Amino acid sequence: MIKFKNDSDKELFFKLHPLLIMVLGDIANYFKENEKEFLITDTISTPEEDQELGRVSSSHRTCRAVDVRTNGIDEMFLKNCQNHFNFKYRWLGAVDSHGNSQLIVYKPHGTGPHFHIQIHGRFAINK
Repeated sequence: MIKFKNDSDKELFFKLHPLLIMVLGDIANYFKENEKEFLITDTISTPEEDQELGRVSSSHRTCRAVDVRTNGIDEMFLKNCQNHFNFKYRWLGAVDSHGNSQLIVYKPHGTGPHFHIQIHGRFAINK
């Protein structure tokens, strides 16, 4: 089951790129099968929100990224999840500065520990 931290993100969910929604359903099911909570904490943002959060990417503004809370979830599960879905959707993930496909970014960044789940820039939706 997909849960949302904020009602506004729940309302914005279906404005995300359809491929991202498909991937999120797959990852949410993986969480459910492993009895973990799948909580989306951020979806689509404005340029002002991105600036306030110090974001350098347009992925949230262009409807191709979400953040998922990872607090309280064991590291082994998170790493296995990241590896599994980065491989499964390697054709779909955003490309990092080294040219590597990264569907799930999991490293210290932003406002707290979380998965940043992102699809490639070619799928950007300009609002």
